[in-house]
Amino acid sequence: MKWRYMISFLRRTNKATMIQAAFRAHVARTRFQACKHEWAREKAALAIQCAYRCCRARRRVAFKRWLRSQGPCMECQEAVAEVFALAYSLELCNSCSNVMGQQIKHDEGDWDTMAIEVYRSRYRHATKIAATYRGYAQRQTETQGRRLFVAARTIQCAVRVFAAGKVLRALQIEYELKVQAAVAHMKHRRKVRAVIQIQSQYRRRRDLRVAVAKRLARAAAQRQQALTIAVFAQTLLATRLERWYRRRYRRLNANAMTIQRGMWLHWGRQARQKWRQRQKDMAKERAIVRLQCFGRSIMAKREFRALKVGSWVECLDETSGCCYYYHTATQATSWIRPPEFTLHQCDDVAAPQGSNQVQHTKEPAWVQVWDDTYQAYYYVDQVTGDTTWTAPDAWEAASNQHQT
Repeated sequence: MKWRYMISFLRRTNKATMIQAAFRAHVARTRFQACKHEWAREKAALAIQCAYRCCRARRRVAFKRWLRSQGPCMECQEAVAEVFALAYSLELCNSCSNVMGQQIKHDEGDWDTMAIEVYRSRYRHATKIAATYRGYAQRQTETQGRRLFVAARTIQCAVRVFAAGKVLRALQIEYELKVQAAVAHMKHRRKVRAVIQIQSQYRRRRDLRVAVAKRLARAAAQRQQALTIAVFAQTLLATRLERWYRRRYRRLNANAMTIQRGMWLHWGRQARQKWRQRQKDMAKERAIVRLQCFGRSIMAKREFRALKVGSWVECLDETSGCCYYYHTATQATSWIRPPEFTLHQCDDVAAPQGSNQVQHTKEPAWVQVWDDTYQAYYYVDQVTGDTTWTAPDAWEAASNQHQT
């Protein structure tokens, strides 16, 4: 029952809503049709009013054009002028002339008028005479202006000719001075050439004397060397003669030398033992220093990475003509090429293309450098710019070979 009631209620509500919507649509259409009829009537009324006003305006414009062609009254601007008032110099119609004449006569004044045709004919004659006089005056003014212009141009030409003469004389004087300066310069160049020739001759003779002195010194050195060789040969022969005398003394001293060798071997073993112990102590100290330097380098690298990242830039000093290096982040400068700059250049080198190409590697050239800050040695590769606190294998091999 409850569901049936709800369904019937929904159906009734839907039908009531549809009826209300249809009624509201009918009311809206009725109002819209009424508004359309009202708008049409207003539009038609506006069209009729516009047509009527346009007709009146066209007639008014045509009347104004005709009135302007005939000459309007200066007072009312609505009628053709028929009378000219001499007292006020006005073109008036008959009605305006009568009104103004009555007012002036009431004030006891004179009111003289003239027909407009008579005034216009007289005005045309007067205008023609005035135009003739103005043309004559203008022609006289133009003639006088041309005369003044010709006189001014003549004076300007004379002044310019005089100035050009002065400039020409100045240029001639300047040219003569330049010629004299050129002659003096040629004389100076000849003197300089003569001095240079004398100096070259003097230097040539001096070099010749120096070469002769060197040649004589070389000959003296050769003679001294020959004398030394002769003395050495003589000494060698004397030594050979004395050798058999020394053999006897050697046999006598052999036993004593054997005893001394035993003592020397004993002392050498003791010295080598002390030297090995000292080397072990130095190795321990070096290991401690390396560990400290390694720790400090790690801390320094961390602090450096925490700083703003920058790069080294190679710059040219215009005063000395040498290259120096500038760090963009820390603003530090250095005359020595920094290792980071060398590594950056090495990284930028392009790899060889093609599978048939062979890559040649250079042996590292390690250099031992003393650090004043950590009081220890560190090693630098001059080719790649690598640095290390520990001695590389190439350095140890080179050191062992040198010791051997």
